[in-house]
Amino acid sequence: MYEFAAYEHAGCTIRIVEDDTSANPWEEFDQATHVARDIWPSHYVDPTTVDLPPRWDDVTTEARERYFSLRGAVYHLAQLDTSRSDPYLSAFFFLDREDIIREYGDDSDESRARALELCKSEATMYRIWAGGEVHGYTVTDTETGELVGSCFGFYEDPYDENGYSRELAEEEAEHHAKDKEESHGRFLTALATRTR
Repeated sequence: MYEFAAYEHAGCTIRIVEDDTSANPWEEFDQATHVARDIWPSHYVDPTTVDLPPRWDDVTTEARERYFSLRGAVYHLAQLDTSRSDPYLSAFFFLDREDIIREYGDDSDESRARALELCKSEATMYRIWAGGEVHGYTVTDTETGELVGSCFGFYEDPYDENGYSRELAEEEAEHHAKDKEESHGRFLTALATRTR
């Protein structure tokens, strides 16, 4: 299990580690977008309307917009790999007009903007999974070595120092430190009461 980060906080050691049992988002979650999984899927290309290079990475932004405007799709380029062995294959994440109307009620500019954000979000989730960056945390009492808590399944950047996983881990460490201090205080009070 790969360790992305380890640091001390509130008397605890926090480790941000890979979640190597994380679920493939397209197998486990209800995703709204469609995914074209080939580097440049020839079955989507209409050579009479768009002349594109063989690799999606070589396609200009204008050509991408022209290609998808012909089909009425909102798209976002992302990294994709179903086997997790090579996370650098290109793919599209897109919604067509019918999807946008079904999701948002109409095909307005506002609905398309919301659809694009959805595409970006789902593409990011998939990129994180394909790159092996789904992660979790463990919180261990630095003094005793006791495992205080852990949580896994975060589909976010494991290196983000302000990420949600780190926020939760630090809250758990702070809660443990407070409980430990209160427990120690009760012990000292009880000890002082007995010695009188």
